[in-house]
Amino acid sequence: MLNRTMHKVCIYSISVAMTSLTIAFVLTHVLPPQSPSESAQDIANYYRSHTTGIRIGAVVGAIGAVFYAPFCAAIAWEVKRITGAEAAYVQIILGVIGTLGLVSPWTDFMTLAFRPERPAEILHAMYDDAWMPLYSVAGCFAVQFAFLGWAMLSDKDAKPTFPRWFAYFTVFTGLDQAFGVFVVFTKTGPFAWDGVIAYWIPLVVFGVWTNLMVKYMSDRLKRESAADAVASGTGAFVTASPGA
Repeated sequence: MLNRTMHKVCIYSISVAMTSLTIAFVLTHVLPPQSPSESAQDIANYYRSHTTGIRIGAVVGAIGAVFYAPFCAAIAWEVKRITGAEAAYVQIILGVIGTLGLVSPWTDFMTLAFRPERPAEILHAMYDDAWMPLYSVAGCFAVQFAFLGWAMLSDKDAKPTFPRWFAYFTVFTGLDQAFGVFVVFTKTGPFAWDGVIAYWIPLVVFGVWTNLMVKYMSDRLKRESAADAVASGTGAFVTASPGA
């Protein structure tokens, strides 16, 4: 049985994650990001002069990214309701991998700010290492969203949770994130980790997608709560009628 209060908490956990990550991105100078073409000395100078902000940002990011996991649990519940357990397990497993990918970069930012006196080349390497986990799980998001889009299209309810167009938008969102794997090939241009295709478009698209997911799942929860309230009221009326 669905615990609606817990389900609502899981749905809105993505708001905590996105807000926390935005704050963390700003404090660690990841929004906008420093170019991968910058020299080791430039990176080192920045992290040596913004140590406190980076430490705070890294902590906020590490904590906030964890809230992607309960959001994935809410998605898995919807998928299970529509298609059964197997596809829900896919959502859970890939959601865990995606959460780890969102959490792991902050470990490197913490380490960068922990000993900023290290040689510039080491700080530069660690800055690179902070980015790669984030993009290496891009394929995970693509597969997760492809399964999710398929589940949305499989919904046979008279009033499905998600409109069909949103299923296609979900698949597009996943494929859009997948372009991140190409950051390893270039340090400049649209496919670099600060580029339009690898960073800015996926960031905006993912933001739109998460807001729409929250809306559609919340709307279904409200419909179910309203239906239960009506059923409960009807039951009380029928029970009371014979004794009237």
